[in-house]
Amino acid sequence: MDDEYRWEPEAPEEKAEDEYVERAKPALMKFFDENKDTVFYLKQLQVLFEKPFFHWVTARALYALDDDGLVGSEPAESASGTRVSLYFRRGHGITVVKLRGYWKS
Repeated sequence: MDDEYRWEPEAPEEKAEDEYVERAKPALMKFFDENKDTVFYLKQLQVLFEKPFFHWVTARALYALDDDGLVGSEPAESASGTRVSLYFRRGHGITVVKLRGYWKS
């Protein structure tokens, strides 16, 4: 086949969803800085940020912040068996023991 007629797909452009995630990260960090002694669960944060960001954007931004070590997360289970992911600001004295006590009490 002649290279002149060979079709190659263009490199994909950066996804627009990543732009939204990048916008959500500073908003979440500001929120955590203002509430540094509080533990939140994922769905709670998704509802709190539902006006400016879709739920999946908030979740992906939280996953990225956790990967970057800026926020911490811990899986937890309530007394009734409901499983949640707890999120908190790292470096402010919140320990796993405190997290578990927060959810189970």
